[in-house]
Amino acid sequence: MTTWAVMRRKIVAAFGINGTMGAKTSRSVHAENYIRSEDATQRSYMYLETEAMEADFLDEDLVKEVVNTIYKDWRTVGLSLNLSTEEIQGIEAKCPQEKERTVEMLRAWQRKGTGYDTISRLAEACRSCHFDELANELEQGLVDDIMLSIAIKIGHNWKVLAKTLRLDTKDIEQLEDFSEDKQPYQMLMLWRRRQDRSVDVLGALAKGLRESGLPDLAYDLVQGVTDEILCKLAMLIGGSWEKIALHLGFTEEELEELKSDKFFETATILNMLTKWRERHDYTRDRFGFLMEALRACDLSNLAELMEEERHRMEQSKKVALSAKTEEYPEYAKDKDFGGFASPLVEGFIDPPPRLRPEFVGMQKGIQGYRNSCYLDCTLFSMFAYNGVFDLLLRRTQGQGDLQEYEKVQKTLRESIVNPLRMNGFVRADRIFQLREHLDQLGTTKGLMSEEKDPEEFLHTLLSEVFKSQPLLKIRHGANKAVDESNIHQIFLKKDESLTLPTVEQLLLQSFQEHDLKLVEAPSCLIVQMPRFGTDYKMYNRILPSLQLDVTNIIEDYPRQCTVCGNLAVFQCSECKTEEALEYTTLIKNYCEDCFQTMHGGTHRKHHKPTTLTVPDHFLTEFFSKTMEKGFSELVVNEHHQRLLTPKLMDLFAVICIKSSHYVAFVKAGREKDSEWVFFDSMADMQGDKHGYNIPQITHLKDFLKWVDMDHIKARIEGKQLTEIVERLLGDAYICMYSEKLRTGAALHSVGISVEDFGGFASPLVKGFIDPPPRLRPEFVGMEKGIQGYQNSCYLDSTLFSMFAYNGVFDPLLRRTQGLGDLQEYEKVQKTLRESIVNPLRKNGFVRADRILQLREHLDQLGTTKSLMSEKKDPEEFLNTLLSEVFKSQPLLKIRHGANKAVAESNIHQIFLEKDESLTLPTVEQLLLQSFQEHDLKLVEAPSCLIVQMPRFGTEYKMYNWILPSLQLDVTNIIEECK
Repeated sequence: MTTWAVMRRKIVAAFGINGTMGAKTSRSVHAENYIRSEDATQRSYMYLETEAMEADFLDEDLVKEVVNTIYKDWRTVGLSLNLSTEEIQGIEAKCPQEKERTVEMLRAWQRKGTGYDTISRLAEACRSCHFDELANELEQGLVDDIMLSIAIKIGHNWKVLAKTLRLDTKDIEQLEDFSEDKQPYQMLMLWRRRQDRSVDVLGALAKGLRESGLPDLAYDLVQGVTDEILCKLAMLIGGSWEKIALHLGFTEEELEELKSDKFFETATILNMLTKWRERHDYTRDRFGFLMEALRACDLSNLAELMEEERHRMEQSKKVALSAKTEEYPEYAKDKDFGGFASPLVEGFIDPPPRLRPEFVGMQKGIQGYRNSCYLDCTLFSMFAYNGVFDLLLRRTQGQGDLQEYEKVQKTLRESIVNPLRMNGFVRADRIFQLREHLDQLGTTKGLMSEEKDPEEFLHTLLSEVFKSQPLLKIRHGANKAVDESNIHQIFLKKDESLTLPTVEQLLLQSFQEHDLKLVEAPSCLIVQMPRFGTDYKMYNRILPSLQLDVTNIIEDYPRQCTVCGNLAVFQCSECKTEEALEYTTLIKNYCEDCFQTMHGGTHRKHHKPTTLTVPDHFLTEFFSKTMEKGFSELVVNEHHQRLLTPKLMDLFAVICIKSSHYVAFVKAGREKDSEWVFFDSMADMQGDKHGYNIPQITHLKDFLKWVDMDHIKARIEGKQLTEIVERLLGDAYICMYSEKLRTGAALHSVGISVEDFGGFASPLVKGFIDPPPRLRPEFVGMEKGIQGYQNSCYLDSTLFSMFAYNGVFDPLLRRTQGLGDLQEYEKVQKTLRESIVNPLRKNGFVRADRILQLREHLDQLGTTKSLMSEKKDPEEFLNTLLSEVFKSQPLLKIRHGANKAVAESNIHQIFLEKDESLTLPTVEQLLLQSFQEHDLKLVEAPSCLIVQMPRFGTEYKMYNWILPSLQLDVTNIIEECK
């Protein structure tokens, strides 16, 4: 089934489409010759014959679906699949039942070797035997004729589309082995083959075409039944949807299956419509058939509305096509934008720590030009006074980056961000230069002149150009799927009792309603308000929260009891605030005692709470100080409150839209009491339409008063809101929040000096030192290696093993910080490299305070508590270092045979039945036995395999002795390894 994440993305996309279509790609003469020269059957049998692209095999569910449909005519289908009459007769003799014969026929066909695209071959055979509906279901709306038609139209643009569809560089290189006229078709076939059966491939390809700058082709692909149309229908159909579904050809059983998915109604309707679009016979007019269904179900008005919408989109296509027939006038480099200076500024300029008075007034900020307000406001919000996105300006170009990467980065840094921070002004031609670079990428069309949405620009910049890690990872409770994105769109049911909701209220409500959780605390949270396009706003006014408390929506994050402030163990979603206050939190957490007190013997006794979980290491740290252990109540309370600090994020920008014009409210600094400014890139204009815009920055001296709830409510009741405050409350579109800055205690603050560690020299070593190729005699003896301190042996031994003489983990020391990384990333990396690894390799010794410094940095992250003093396990440290800090790819991917699920980890713990006959087993024996017993397979050969022995804690060992294998032969436990 299509997941809620897909539903949400479609609904968001539907209201973000501005209706402007690009030019339709014409057929090339070469492509038309290709059509004439190729036999239709041959076109359906093109395969990739490389080892890397082996044949796919039908999964059990798909086989069952096929068997149930064709079993009465399996012989005809078998012959269409090129099985011989003798083979058919052999199957008849072997199997007594028709369905068994059908299964055996499919197996025999697959054993013969079918090329890489099994699905297409089977669909073609089914269609030739008049099983058209099954064929459409197999091909998910993308039959070979459609694929070929698209291939012809995209022509040389196929590589752009391939990247948009997430095919990797290796795939593209292999596809280039085909002749040029076949490359587009082969790319599409490869992509379709790789899609999971749950994916809406028709919609996914249409989306890919749009994002690749081919909106007309996307529109034609779905025959006018766009995501926008489907999403609007889903929200307007309401209770008539089941009747419509039956008219569209769904069975009663399929309806029950649709209703069994725990989506809210709109998502269920969208799921139904998407499935219909996918399986509808493409030779019949999709849009017309859908309108017939609406009218048959007494929804003629809705059908007329959709037809008007389609007419509007068709007109947009004509306008776009007309515009494209004229040569776009080249930008005049010497065009007069008022003659204001806007010099390039090289290097890296940090954002100003506070508002600079000379940066306030007219002709300040970023000058607008040709519908650039969406881009001007987004860039000003991201960079003027905040450094959370500065990593984009510093990261060096990688092997997988676009060729234009450095050009875009240099323009952004030296023409826009640095001048904005140093001089307070950026002339419009500098922004236009960035738009030119981005437009040339081809990922988002119309950047030279058309109005776009901030989220479109952010997607292009973050995902397409800089390929940064997504800012957000959100887990969906129903299916545990993790959705990655850069912006969170708030979806929720409107609460009519709220007259002035806050962003925090709406965010928490949306997470609670849809059972969502942040997998980890983000460094930046970009929130899109519940409004769609320029017309619909769920609430007339929304108050931006200066601070977001996201504690309750982070997975496994320790929470305080709402009543007493102790560690909470339950969350009760059914609890409502007794005082019925409009602006209190929706999420109630309780410790065990307070839950019983608040629920026992009351109207709440039937509430069903959710049990909260926290990491084991946190519980160990939390209960390390109790009055039973001799600590005073004051010390215990302070200890608990320190560990139960809420996770807060600070508002630093609000982007607003009204009448298709964007403006921004931006915080000038990172302090709690920093000033705020209002920015408009087109506040005024000099001259006529051939003149230039004048940007303006206004100092908002009373901003903090504006966002005070009591003050605002009084002003609303007295009808005393100023125009600019009304814009903030009524036009808010996107709110940007950054992680609240943390500060850690320095080493000397806890009274530790170098002399406490013997005063041995342990100088920092900069750069990158390779591991010694062999043992160095001077590194042997006392006071060599890593000096221990306060239970650090687990960490000392792990670091020595990882880095002293081996370079397998050296990429951790070299990778530059990415956008999704922790703020402490560079600090941890620098300490590890220059204070520990380099000195260990160069001098053979690391003093304990260097390790303590690393422990301090890791302790401040809060992911693993008590790293400053308590003994931990090597696997805890490895997980913190590899997964939490460096966010490296897991070393191991292990497939479980029973359910085909793939588990990712850095360490493999050996679990197995003890073999009493083994007195001295080897590591290889135990590893292979454990994989065999549990039907496990390595998905790929790992670069490093860390194996944990079958022992638990310090007490239990399965075997008294285990012989480490100097070499592991893992050939037999790697998937498809020959």
